[in-house]
Amino acid sequence: MAGRWTGWQNSLGNLAGVIAPAVTGFVIDYTGRFFLAFVIMAVVALLAAVSYILVFGPVKEIAWEGSPGSDVGGMPSRRLKLALMPSRRLKLALSLS
Repeated sequence: MAGRWTGWQNSLGNLAGVIAPAVTGFVIDYTGRFFLAFVIMAVVALLAAVSYILVFGPVKEIAWEGSPGSDVGGMPSRRLKLALMPSRRLKLALSLS
């Protein structure tokens, strides 16, 4: 499910990257100036910010259950340790503590 959501996000983001230069080009060809293109961009950015606030609301920290001795942010304590093996290759070991 997360992959589908990420795919939609990337598709819409890339679609905006295709449409924006085309609209900007048409506006500049029609008016001969950049001013209206910048106004359109500012309005779209403002609408995006307002819609983000209305759809998602405030961002709050997640309080994880069952982790009284956890690290920053309430995440379970996990440490990455780098150990140099005798064969001089670097081994990345994930140790749970």
